[in-house]
Amino acid sequence: IFVLHETWGQSRMLRKGGQRCTDAERVAWTVQQAAIPLFFANATTAGSLFVNCFSPIKSILQFGLCGGVLIFVNFLLVLIFFPAVLVLEERGSLRLTTSPPDLALREKATSAKMQKLQ
Repeated sequence: IFVLHETWGQSRMLRKGGQRCTDAERVAWTVQQAAIPLFFANATTAGSLFVNCFSPIKSILQFGLCGGVLIFVNFLLVLIFFPAVLVLEERGSLRLTTSPPDLALREKATSAKMQKLQ
């Protein structure tokens, strides 16, 4: 996800005929740039889990098979859904972070609670 997020950030600089690229063009470029590195990162992780399929212990074999398959499922889901999340976040429709709490309000609330207890 980090690779996709950073590539999306770089896509803000894309220009086509002197104009900023549309969101659709940016998404296409981002996925093209990030798909191969993401594939190899996921393939090596899945491969390390698939090695467990050679174990004579059934539970380890099942863990390796399930984990390896789920790594590839996650890879596909990230490529399909995460670009939409990036677009929504940039448009302001999705807030992934919250602002830090106002410390002055927090101190007032705490002191009011302390006064009630006394």
